[in-house]
Amino acid sequence: MSKIRDSFLGFVVGDAFGVPYDGYQRHNLKKEKIGEMVGYKTHSEPAGSWSDDTSMTLATMDSVINNNGYDYEDIMKNFCCWYSNGEYTASGKLFDIGKITRTAILNYRSNENIKKCGQGKITDNGNGSLSRMLPVAVYTYYKSVSDEDTYEIVKNVSSLTHSHKIAILGCFIYVKFMQYIFSGKSIREAYEATVKYRHYVEYAGIRATNYYAKILSGKIDKVKQEDLSTSGFILDSLEAVFWVALNSRNYEESIINSVMLGRDADTTCALVGSITGFVYGNIPDRWTDKLLKKDYILEMIEKYEEVSMQ
Repeated sequence: MSKIRDSFLGFVVGDAFGVPYDGYQRHNLKKEKIGEMVGYKTHSEPAGSWSDDTSMTLATMDSVINNNGYDYEDIMKNFCCWYSNGEYTASGKLFDIGKITRTAILNYRSNENIKKCGQGKITDNGNGSLSRMLPVAVYTYYKSVSDEDTYEIVKNVSSLTHSHKIAILGCFIYVKFMQYIFSGKSIREAYEATVKYRHYVEYAGIRATNYYAKILSGKIDKVKQEDLSTSGFILDSLEAVFWVALNSRNYEESIINSVMLGRDADTTCALVGSITGFVYGNIPDRWTDKLLKKDYILEMIEKYEEVSMQ
């Protein structure tokens, strides 16, 4: 299995592992025996079910595969198919969606204008667009897309639902980090390169960049666990993802560490899994074998890999 497939599979397996613990408070997780993929806790879904994070990632991948590139209108139409018809889901029905994403999709359904559907207020900086950026990172790296054009793709994909500069910049920081990971750097080396990258202000402005000061200080791994939040705010998610990735030694440990942070566990697990799946591999078979529609997931990954590497 290629390392890119490990990254995507690490993402989906992480998502499915975290789904049952979505919304759990950190202190309550200490009472749980966490080590196996389970179901029927927060959501009434069987083990191996993935959330909106994977569904919207698959919807994005499917569009790129069918169009041999990024067609933002088509991606949004796929999001509508997911919302209305349960496409790209594990069980044929939607069971999890963020408020900002829902509003954007309903806006698009009423006005069919991708430039007006995304939410751009300061309060609209959830992690919904961050959680579907792995396909963008893969495509832009293997197509050798320039940083300027990469930012434009990130901006356009994020803005379908989340159009504020803070959300867009958070997505771009993740994409840059993943590009360094794909180049063969270790997690530590990729983080250091991400911190040293000097064009964030140029793209997003000083105010948006300042929000990410803790990450860009180069010391996010030194933050105490109790000082991390895993709310739906994109900044909180990105800080947690870097913290876990830098403080874990293998894939399995990284996913369990992600769950133990609580709250938005599925998103933290998915994003961390995209990193540690690529770097470490060794995604446990006992987890992968429980993944619903596993063959469908692997087929989509293979097709996307082919498009991205043409």
